[in-house]
Amino acid sequence: MLNSLYGGQGWRVSTAIVAEKSIEVKLVIEQRYKFLCPHCSKRLIKNSRRETYAQALPIEGRQVTLHAEVYCGACPSFGRFSSLRPPSFHPTMHFTRSFMQTVSAEFVYAPAESLGYKYGIDASTVRRIDREVLRQSQPEPTKDNLESIVVDEKYLGPTCGFVTLVVNARSGEPLYMAPGKDRTALDGFFKSLSAQQRQSIHCIGIDRGNASLASALPNIPDIRICYDPYHLIANMNAVVDKMRRAAIKGASYADLQLLRNSRYLLLKSPENLDASGEGKLSWRAIASSTPLTLSKKSYVRSFGNVMNASPRGR
Repeated sequence: MLNSLYGGQGWRVSTAIVAEKSIEVKLVIEQRYKFLCPHCSKRLIKNSRRETYAQALPIEGRQVTLHAEVYCGACPSFGRFSSLRPPSFHPTMHFTRSFMQTVSAEFVYAPAESLGYKYGIDASTVRRIDREVLRQSQPEPTKDNLESIVVDEKYLGPTCGFVTLVVNARSGEPLYMAPGKDRTALDGFFKSLSAQQRQSIHCIGIDRGNASLASALPNIPDIRICYDPYHLIANMNAVVDKMRRAAIKGASYADLQLLRNSRYLLLKSPENLDASGEGKLSWRAIASSTPLTLSKKSYVRSFGNVMNASPRGR
């Protein structure tokens, strides 16, 4: 049973020690197996042996550790040395491939701390395993025939800070990620593109920050700038708040009855107001003896000033 699980392709199980909470399995090299060079498929000349270990999936709640001999040989054609280990072992991490794939699959639904407690590893190791599995399983992003891209920043906490993300606007495929949120973070993406790939990009979606704009225009001068609707609405709401505060400072008592405790009512669109909201606004308007100073014309003028404050706003 253990040979079918862990042996094969030059290794066999020699001994297994089963304890109350752990299982130790020893893998040795088969003498008759021919080890071939991974580069030219010629037989390797044996040089030395050493031992390594890897953690496998638990069996009936017992942690399984595999100890295997590593075959070190020299290629007669290239003169290179190669270290061969059981195919189930990861070459750089002390885990089996099945263990890493299982942890990465469960990481979608469970936090790293819970998985670390379940498998007896650190939470940081869980994240490192998931990153390695994704690196090997996910293909490289396609940067050919790009028509439009979307750029945004994501805050990952005080340790990692901000990262800049670039996504294919049509397919949603992640294309690039770099630490920071200044223009140098986005410059790396444009430098990774060829001249033909840059020419195919016609549109970029960004927020109201100037960092993405300062990076996109020098690299693609004719690119069309599209601002994120979420941030545009946020700017409009900020204008309403600013005008409301300015009106309250110099308002009369009657105007205060209309403006007080009505911030979210003023921010809502008419089609989003329910019956109670409409009734509240109507009552406040009737109770006010003087007209409201927040006219539509002044609102549009104030929002236009905010839009024109950014260079090349479209």
